[in-house]
Amino acid sequence: MRKSGLTICLAVLCFGQIAWGAGKDNANRLTATRECEECDLKGADLHQLNLERVQMEKADLQKANLESANLKFSNLQSCSAEGASFKGADLTKAEMDYADLKNTNFENAVLTGAHMDEVDLSYANFKNADLSEAYIHHSEIESASFEGARLNGSNLNKGDLRRSNFSKADLGKARLNLTRLNDANLSNANLESAELFMANLSGANLENANFKKAGLRDVIFHNTRLKGADFRGADLLQSITQPGTYVPEGIRCASITEEGGLIDGTTKCVK
Repeated sequence: MRKSGLTICLAVLCFGQIAWGAGKDNANRLTATRECEECDLKGADLHQLNLERVQMEKADLQKANLESANLKFSNLQSCSAEGASFKGADLTKAEMDYADLKNTNFENAVLTGAHMDEVDLSYANFKNADLSEAYIHHSEIESASFEGARLNGSNLNKGDLRRSNFSKADLGKARLNLTRLNDANLSNANLESAELFMANLSGANLENANFKKAGLRDVIFHNTRLKGADFRGADLLQSITQPGTYVPEGIRCASITEEGGLIDGTTKCVK
């Protein structure tokens, strides 16, 4: 039994060394050629490296360390990066379509103009990250954190954002049409002039959020917390408070004020 146990331990150690050796070779190849498509880079230490314009399409970056790396204009399409850390990295205009980015850390990262079509960002951390003008279309973003993040002008259309945290985030002029924001936290967030056509805000926390001049037509406000939310100049026509109902003229102004929301004469709601 002891011999068998020793054999297993040695096999595990050898396999780990082989795997690490392959990963190290691929990391060296990446820095030398700036190309490593479909590479095995699991757990690789690439922090603070200059990887601008690298080609890493379909690479395996699970649990890799890319903190503070320069990844401007990089190609990370269809990569697997679950559990990786991009904390403080610069991903300006990076291409990340169809990537698996579950549980990935992007805290304080720069993703201005980044392109992320149909990505999985479930449980990802974007705290204080800059996603200005980012394209994150039709993506799974459930239970992610965008606390304090900058998302002004970003495109989050058709995203599943259930239970995500946007507290104190800047979503000015962002597009959130046809999104699922059920039970999301948008407290103290800025959504001035944002578009939320047909968004579902059931159970969401909108306390003290800024919705001035926002487009909120056909939005569902079921069990939504509105205390202190500012809807001055917002368009709430055809919005409803009960799913499955249809009110041609839209939500009543009194329904907003009764919940502690702010309106004025420029708010488009039923008087």
